[in-house]
Amino acid sequence: MTDVSARLADASDRPVLERLWLLFQHDMSEFSGVLPHPDGTFRSERLEAAVTRADWAPYLLTSGTAPDIAGDAWTEERRPVPGRPGLPPDSWITFASPPPPDAQSRPVKA
Repeated sequence: MTDVSARLADASDRPVLERLWLLFQHDMSEFSGVLPHPDGTFRSERLEAAVTRADWAPYLLTSGTAPDIAGDAWTEERRPVPGRPGLPPDSWITFASPPPPDAQSRPVKA
């Protein structure tokens, strides 16, 4: 079983929380019908409250999913957003993973 941990998030976790919030909102938009703003972001009042209000407590759950799969075989690259020179660059994370142990015994459909 993968090791999962939870800890109180702090100010240094803000970029990670913002990215995870964006992904969460994107996934939930299928069910909520909420569309992103023109810049691709979603409403973030709850995230803002979680990181600024004393009566809220943001927690960050982490797991060993990526290192277990790719180890040190990953890279992060900043790429400009095509056609949007005013936006900060996107972060692209690329990793390679070996095939599952039984992959060679499975037939491949053409």
